[in-house]
Amino acid sequence: MTHEARELHRLREVAQEYRDAGYEVLVNPPRSKLPAFLRAFQIDMLAKSQDDNVVVEVKSQRSVRGDQRVARLAEILEGRPRWRFEFVMTNPRSPEPESVGLIGATTSIQQAERLMEDDLVEAALLLAWSATEAVLREVAKRRGLQVRPSHVDLVRSLRSHGDLSVAHFRALTNAMAVRNRVGHGYTAGINNLRTVTLSLLRTVSQLMRRETERSEPPALRESGISVAELVDWFNAEFENPVHHVPYETAEGGFQYYAGGPYDARDELLDHFPNAPETLIEQAARIIEEEGTEWVRKGDYG
Repeated sequence: MTHEARELHRLREVAQEYRDAGYEVLVNPPRSKLPAFLRAFQIDMLAKSQDDNVVVEVKSQRSVRGDQRVARLAEILEGRPRWRFEFVMTNPRSPEPESVGLIGATTSIQQAERLMEDDLVEAALLLAWSATEAVLREVAKRRGLQVRPSHVDLVRSLRSHGDLSVAHFRALTNAMAVRNRVGHGYTAGINNLRTVTLSLLRTVSQLMRRETERSEPPALRESGISVAELVDWFNAEFENPVHHVPYETAEGGFQYYAGGPYDARDELLDHFPNAPETLIEQAARIIEEEGTEWVRKGDYG
């Protein structure tokens, strides 16, 4: 089953769940049926009742990558009375679940960290968990383990094979319980949401760093610096221009009035002159999965 087919199948399931609960359900509603604050979006589903209005987006791991609508919808609906956002991830059904891998997970983690900075903690948790599932599946595949559709079984399997420490296992099981409540709109009484989300982000970042370093050739590890450290340094110093740089179609695109654009290879070579060229190249390829032009953080706000 393709990821598009899984999304449609899951959307129909969620729609029926809301109908059974007494909601009026509109699947792929036209913009004319949406309130003014949502008309800029094409949403998957709107469920309405007398006291509750729910915007639902259903995504697979593949389609959620790079999709800014999820974060924007969560931001717009955050704190709006009688409105809430429900983000549903599909569960892979095939024996070989598709995954965004470590590179796609890096993007989701960065987006989740920005959401945390904006105090959009619920949306950050959902994105962080999607990244976590991708990383856990990648770990399982690299160890030759069965990649289980259930994230509960996946976490337990990795723990039983020694791939998760006790601390990682506890952080993941705590996050799973909170994520399930948030994903279904039951956020009342969750007093530790920020703590759980920060713990999850730390855990998945540690797992990603470990896997990245394990995949490096011995010669690179012996150089005293890892690909993960190069990528982390670059992401701490630079950002994609889409976040803050003005874009003018008539003027040819992004307006780099405060500096840039910068090239990942050039900046890595300048900052790490003694790093092996192979190491620089591997880090640059990872970075360029997300873009080829960069600006320094803070130069544009």
